[in-house]
Amino acid sequence: MSRKIVALPGDGIGKTVLPEAIRVLNAAGFKADYIYADIGWEFWCKEGNALPERTIKLLEEHKIGLFGAITSKPNDAALKELDPKLANAARELFRDYPNVEIRQGDWHDALANGPPADLLFMDATVRQDLGSRDWERMTELVKVGGQFVMDDLTPIELWPPEWQGHVDFKREFAFSNPRVIGVEVRTTATTAALIVTRIR
Repeated sequence: MSRKIVALPGDGIGKTVLPEAIRVLNAAGFKADYIYADIGWEFWCKEGNALPERTIKLLEEHKIGLFGAITSKPNDAALKELDPKLANAARELFRDYPNVEIRQGDWHDALANGPPADLLFMDATVRQDLGSRDWERMTELVKVGGQFVMDDLTPIELWPPEWQGHVDFKREFAFSNPRVIGVEVRTTATTAALIVTRIR
């Protein structure tokens, strides 16, 4: 029976090397059907997500992928290339909610001069932003009673061996910061999220 493999060309050289890799596999007698899926910079710019959920679902279904390459840029450069239509669509979605404000850009700038938030969803952040020396600055981003939500964490019991001994900045912020109370919630069999409430 022919295998089904999710093919992920990605960006730049990935679009060149992946077809060549498939050509070599075919020549070697490796039998497979390739299902091409979306990944990379194009989808970050258009959708705000370099690895769309539809691609994750294909990988979960077929269990194997063949990956080319993706572009990686610093956070500020990446944000500048996001399609402004994404923020405009969010503004349109919440236009009837006067207590909702949509801001676009690097969060360091977008949140610098605004009032503390009721809810701050942090999909990802660099480690330095959650180091203990920055806890005060981060905590002040939400009001007392406000919450941080941080997702896409790997449960500690599922960490690979090479992660052992590393500092987990998100969990340290949630569970060691005296100004907040955090709880970890399993969102799927292999992922978790933190819900962190500011108490003082």
